[in-house]
Amino acid sequence: MADVSHEGVHFSAQRAKPSHEVAANEPSRSRYPGVPALNASPQVAGVHSEVWMRALGHAIDHSLQSSKTHERSAGPPLFGLFWTRGRRGLRLATAPMSSVSISEFLAQSPELIRAQLPAFLSGYIAPDSDHGEVVQRSIERALESVSSQEWADLLELYGSLGQDYGSQPSHPLARELLLAFVQPLIGEGSDLTGLEHLDAAMAAIHAGRRVLLICNHLSYADTICTYGLLERMGRLDALGRLCTVAGPKVYADPMRRMGIAGGHSISVAQSSRLATNEVVLSPRESVKIARRCFNDAASEMDQGQLVLLYPEGTRSRTGHQGPFFRGVARWVTIDGVLLLPLGQWGGETIDRLSDDWMRPGVVCGRFGPLLDTRALVGEQGMSREAVLEACHEAVAALLPPNYGPVAEAPRLV
Repeated sequence: MADVSHEGVHFSAQRAKPSHEVAANEPSRSRYPGVPALNASPQVAGVHSEVWMRALGHAIDHSLQSSKTHERSAGPPLFGLFWTRGRRGLRLATAPMSSVSISEFLAQSPELIRAQLPAFLSGYIAPDSDHGEVVQRSIERALESVSSQEWADLLELYGSLGQDYGSQPSHPLARELLLAFVQPLIGEGSDLTGLEHLDAAMAAIHAGRRVLLICNHLSYADTICTYGLLERMGRLDALGRLCTVAGPKVYADPMRRMGIAGGHSISVAQSSRLATNEVVLSPRESVKIARRCFNDAASEMDQGQLVLLYPEGTRSRTGHQGPFFRGVARWVTIDGVLLLPLGQWGGETIDRLSDDWMRPGVVCGRFGPLLDTRALVGEQGMSREAVLEACHEAVAALLPPNYGPVAEAPRLV
């Protein structure tokens, strides 16, 4: 994707989703001497309107010529282009992935999707991070030796994910693409500790025990960051066995679905307690879906999968660990299950709540000792909710103080 400079004005034709609109009262500073900011007052901007119009015309002409050249080799762009304002001036960008349906995405030819996927995904990297090209090259390398049949198989699976509740399959190529995307974003200083507890959990899985991984939730990037950290620490067995419990939004658009396809998953209905819940289910439907997902989780663990559950049910809006949903109590007391607590932080710097960009960041995680529900329930006589509270405390003990739960906040809701 070309960067264009004209009369001191910089234009980028990198494919990316737009950032949020700048607030009306937010000052804007131009990086270019003699050129007004885009939202400068009419009195100021009017003086340079002719400069802007000439620059804009040249940039559009250059971008169209570049697009025609690229289209001859790779086909037309996946989706429509439009101008948007970024920190480095105007950007020629694609429509955000969240506005593109799965059917629209898959309506393109397999060859076209494959050719443009690296640039398309790297366009989600914030323009001020300078990591877009790194991510693009990483994805291109992951696709180099992929056969046409492997690619067709991935797209076929990709189109069927999340169509129903319960267990969802994965594809090895999707995992490679996931890791190619996230590894350049996991910065220096990232770490994963308490690996002796993870190793104990993996030994238990190989011995036939069920293991449920319990983690706090800060970001949509949490799961892919866990994958990236496990790969960096050489825990490939655990990485290949992850099975994430995920709500419907994770399957709703091409970007997130690409991530969830990297490992087994269990699609669950979102809790009616959440303000973001968009699907209204009858009590009977909710119970039926919950029972199915619960049974599928037990089945996945019986097949040697390490099921990953976020008991908060949604991302924290404050950065602090939130309360666990009481409905999760049945999950953490599945017959014979071992509970592996994980405290993880830093994913919220990679995928922030404040905008739609992704950026590099430092991500850390810490595993804690296994909790044996057979001992907690059978020997100590703890109730399901008491076991869930013990899980909450176990995760909280692994987090830095500024990520832990607020003292006066409830532990369960």
